[in-house]
Amino acid sequence: MNKKTKAYLVLMVLFLLGQTTSAQSPGGSAGHFLTIPDSAKALSLGNTMSTSQNSSEALFGNPAGLTKTGSLAFSMMHAPYVHGSHFQAVALSKSQGTRSAMALGYKSVFYGKISQTDGLGQPMGSAKPQDQAFYLSGAHTFPRTGPLSFLQGWSLGGTIKIVRSTLIHSAGTKTADIGVMSPLWHSALQFGFTGKNLGGQLRYRQTKESLPRQWRMGCVWSYLPQTKIYWEGIMPAGKTIYSAMGIEYNVARHLTARAGFNQYVFEKNKNETGLSLGIGWSKKSWGMDYAFRSQGPGWACHMMAFHIRFDPALPGIAPVHRQKIQAGQLKMKQGLYYEAFLLFHEVLHAYPHHSETRSLRRKAYEKTKHKGNAP
Repeated sequence: MNKKTKAYLVLMVLFLLGQTTSAQSPGGSAGHFLTIPDSAKALSLGNTMSTSQNSSEALFGNPAGLTKTGSLAFSMMHAPYVHGSHFQAVALSKSQGTRSAMALGYKSVFYGKISQTDGLGQPMGSAKPQDQAFYLSGAHTFPRTGPLSFLQGWSLGGTIKIVRSTLIHSAGTKTADIGVMSPLWHSALQFGFTGKNLGGQLRYRQTKESLPRQWRMGCVWSYLPQTKIYWEGIMPAGKTIYSAMGIEYNVARHLTARAGFNQYVFEKNKNETGLSLGIGWSKKSWGMDYAFRSQGPGWACHMMAFHIRFDPALPGIAPVHRQKIQAGQLKMKQGLYYEAFLLFHEVLHAYPHHSETRSLRRKAYEKTKHKGNAP
């Protein structure tokens, strides 16, 4: 059994375990805010989050993706809703060595003010319902040596969350997420798997409700020039499996256009199309994302996100990918231009706007073409 076959089996076991757990332990409606899209990029791609995030906001979607972030990265998201309610989230990640990363995050949904009255209709002040979650995440990419060498290039991540929900009274609990991300195969295909809200119950007085558990498995295909296609299957606990998909196209050097479709949103409400749109702008170590999705007549969701990475050597490049760039440069010196091209292409799969790597890939391609074996 070769290394790739073993890795595939690991991923399938995790997915089957998710199916068994979901069938046996249906989740409730408590903590619904944990299922709200918390990434503008993911929202614009139909809320596909297993493979779409390469900034510090990965701790909200797939924590295994934290190994793609730079040495130090920060993200901030905001979305206004109706009647004064709004969503906001922040995330900070930092690499630990060459193959690991840690992150902290916070997200909240504020539902505006609700006036309270007594049994006679007399005012008793107002309540401010709010949901909050605090995140602590870690991720690691396996090396090519050691007892787990068959997982070379695979990333594993985990998140511990402290959840607090306030209506008239407050309730709190703890829960966890897990994430797995495959290496990039054939320079074009990558898989991701996540389990979200694994355990935990919110108790309001005498009533207990389980958090909305989800299992997700998705992939991203980047064979076409300047284009990435995302697909994801989502399995909520005790509910019907549905799918989401999205497409991303690099319109210009720093500008990306996105579109997505979410089956659940489409089937839930006849007035909603399930379609979403968005754009992304990135330059050197900073970037911005915008997403739009119609929520029915007279209401639409707008989400903005801002990202910044701090890395004095290669802005915005995680240690794992810096190593690939350095390995590609060494291949260039050795005259192994095609191998160098593949290494640079893998880095650009994660960071399509990184100008230095794009220039190196172009040089490797020209050298390979000159030798008559261009890809």
